[in-house]
Amino acid sequence: MKKILLILGLVLTSITFAQDVKYGVNGGLNFANIDYEVSQSPLSFSLDTDVRTSFYLGGFAEFSLPNMEHKLQTGLSLNFNGFKFENSEPGDFIQESNIRITQLNIPVLFKFNAYEGLFINGGAYVGFIVHAEEEFREEDFFFDDSFSGSETITDEFNTLDFGLSFGAEYNLENGLFFEARYNLGLTNIANVDEEEGDFDFGDVSVSAKNRFFMLGVGFKFN
Repeated sequence: MKKILLILGLVLTSITFAQDVKYGVNGGLNFANIDYEVSQSPLSFSLDTDVRTSFYLGGFAEFSLPNMEHKLQTGLSLNFNGFKFENSEPGDFIQESNIRITQLNIPVLFKFNAYEGLFINGGAYVGFIVHAEEEFREEDFFFDDSFSGSETITDEFNTLDFGLSFGAEYNLENGLFFEARYNLGLTNIANVDEEEGDFDFGDVSVSAKNRFFMLGVGFKFN
């Protein structure tokens, strides 16, 4: 929390001294996964998960720093994160899960002007998980039995997320731009409850950290 407050303080200070401001919108594909680890001393293992492809939408404000060609950007982004998981044995059973995490992010980016129209971006984001849902399917070939469904699992995740962002952006003169950004979550978003929930492993610790790559386009209004 102290890191988050420090970043927000630096942003507000920078915006105070910023000159020109442009507003814009952006959106595109969101390739999300999770770094999931389970450990019980002295053993630990990582869950092999797959990328979930969805999309993101956002709006932002871009500030020109005084006497510099570099920029500072912040805004609000709606990202549909999550991951996929499959556990199967050919001819025996199949277990599939599709975890959908709806998240609001506030990115803070310093945009270094590397070349005409090209910016290299770096910064951080603060995220808020507002909803999570699991869609599952299980099939047992031995007993010739199968079932599927979905359930809300928002309580199994912490609300607050925080991470780093790295990327690049290329701008055209008409206001259109193209962007790519990788987001590396640093906080554990798994809400481990010792008494209830799917993350109930007793004395086993669970760590789940967001990983998502954004590839899209946007437009800046003059």
